[in-house]
Amino acid sequence: MSLRIKPEEIAILCGLALAAGLVLATIVQPWIDPRWLYMDTQTVGELSGDCCHIYDGAVSTLGIMLWSATAAVCLFAAVLYAGLQQKRACLFSLHGGVLSIFLALDDAYLLHEIVAPKLGIPQIVFMSLIGAAALSYLGLHARRLKESGAWILAISLICFAISVGIDQIFHSVHPLWIIAEDGPKFIGIVAWFLFHLLAHTQLVLRTMRQISA
Repeated sequence: MSLRIKPEEIAILCGLALAAGLVLATIVQPWIDPRWLYMDTQTVGELSGDCCHIYDGAVSTLGIMLWSATAAVCLFAAVLYAGLQQKRACLFSLHGGVLSIFLALDDAYLLHEIVAPKLGIPQIVFMSLIGAAALSYLGLHARRLKESGAWILAISLICFAISVGIDQIFHSVHPLWIIAEDGPKFIGIVAWFLFHLLAHTQLVLRTMRQISA
């Protein structure tokens, strides 16, 4: 039996390869300390003592843009499903959109790193709440998630687990550990975006075919 790869799967693999290539490029390039590409711009300014450059937080900013793009895809789909009276699909999209917005805000405003501890919420507690929110999404919509390219979502979740594990264990600003933490995180964000883009494209097309049949 021949193994046939669908065009959309090839596109997904190309996107993941580009993400991995970008991470590799940040490691091997000789001009910039790679930490300054992955940390948020405020932290770069505080630690580098040389503020500011256009490349400060470059990869971090791309990640926030992809979180936001995922939220836009999901929320647009939710509005479309609501108009088509597809309640379950709407809830699936709305849940993914709200979760992605929260993750974007966490990345952009350092909620788990700075804001939560200043409010008296330990970082581990805040991270556990994020994990619980993610698990509720995975649990409530397991069937739809499995139908929409589970292997892509699995790559994303594995990358996030690696990133969170390194962050919680080492707490280091050494370039090696920053790359080991934020490199997989960025690839995970790319996979998260690509998964939801593919999932909602497939679901919209399937819904439209059912309506027109």
